[in-house]
Amino acid sequence: MRLLSRFAVSVVVISVLAIPALAQNAVVDWNNNAVSTIVKTVNSGGITPTAGMTGIYLAYVNLAIFDTLNAIHPGFQAYGGIQPYAAPDSSEAAAVATAAHDVLVNYFPGASASLDATYASYLGSLSDSAEAKNDGIAVGRAVAAALIAQRMGDGVNGACAYVQGSGPGVYQPTPCTYSYGSGPGVYEKTPPAFLAAQTPWIASMTPFTMTSASQFRPDEGPTPLDSEDWIEDYNRTKLWGSLTNSPRTPEQTTIGLFWTPNPGPPFTSMLKNLVSTFGLDPLQTARLYAMVFTGYADAFIGCMDAKYHYSFWRPVTAIHAGGGNAELTADPSWTPLAVTPNHPEYPAAHGCATGAVSAIVGGYFGTSDVPLSVTATYAVPAALGGGSVTATRTYASTKDLLLEVEAARIYGGMHYHHSIVQGALLGHKVARELQRNFFQPLDGQ
Repeated sequence: MRLLSRFAVSVVVISVLAIPALAQNAVVDWNNNAVSTIVKTVNSGGITPTAGMTGIYLAYVNLAIFDTLNAIHPGFQAYGGIQPYAAPDSSEAAAVATAAHDVLVNYFPGASASLDATYASYLGSLSDSAEAKNDGIAVGRAVAAALIAQRMGDGVNGACAYVQGSGPGVYQPTPCTYSYGSGPGVYEKTPPAFLAAQTPWIASMTPFTMTSASQFRPDEGPTPLDSEDWIEDYNRTKLWGSLTNSPRTPEQTTIGLFWTPNPGPPFTSMLKNLVSTFGLDPLQTARLYAMVFTGYADAFIGCMDAKYHYSFWRPVTAIHAGGGNAELTADPSWTPLAVTPNHPEYPAAHGCATGAVSAIVGGYFGTSDVPLSVTATYAVPAALGGGSVTATRTYASTKDLLLEVEAARIYGGMHYHHSIVQGALLGHKVARELQRNFFQPLDGQ
């Protein structure tokens, strides 16, 4: 079996679009279970998974799923050389469920009771023979154990003696909550809560496909505070990213808010839609998910390396202080549209992750002209009416997806243009490395 790859031509992609959706796919099922567990559960280290860490945990799950199915039907390079013996008639669904369950229980032992119940129910729903299910369970368990052993001590829940800096251009804690008044056009900011810098230890975590966390660290760094580029970046975010008195259209405000939730569920929804649209079988699905979330994870690791190396200040800090440049105007009352994530600004993490994800999806199908559908649930600031909205946005290509995410970080008031561009470039480099050296078809496949 030869999967559509980055070498496929557009005409093949177009023809595949006509394929009807396949029957229920165990890879999709267990990614839904995984992302729910990851986003909602606090792991044994007491760490609530952040947006970036969600990608790391999904990488663990999907590497195990991919290696499990690839052991049953060898067609690609096994990740980490993990390819135990598997009976050809092994139940693929039982194998996938076991691999995902065992990895999740390892990293989220507090969710083991719920996961065990879901797993037992899932196995009971399968129509495969008892022998096939037992064979599938055996290979799923072997792969999960091998992957867990291989990644042991990789630093995912490490520690780091991060020292907070100060002064112009240096990252400082940002407010994690805002409160607003009720008068027309009036907002009142109460003393905000501040969170400690987010997961600085990820900057030294062992990556999945990169040679080191710093392999693709941007050389040029943040924009110098005495430059015209900085003045332009500062004023652009100050104008377009402000909660109030911004020239944003309602659509631009929606874009700024749509991309604020943890991207694990939105990207999972996007991949599920691609599986249905292109009629991917379980192994094809597993390869797509593994490539996407492994790229996402490494882009986040590389991004955190760069963030804590440069430790650049966020707009909410810079704009209050006047940007460290006499030609700029300070606004101590400025508030961004979206709550600022609690880690340094440069480069933009969503740019890193989406840069990798968009490039991998385009490479997988052999064209950037892949129709995408993304569903997300996001919060609306109280000053704009409050509540939450669930919406689906569609894109004609992976390039359109990336461009919208880049714009969203400006509209949200969280980033500067230069940081977004450099983040996407880092993500593209991660994607190229991954596609060149991992998950490739075996000779003759």
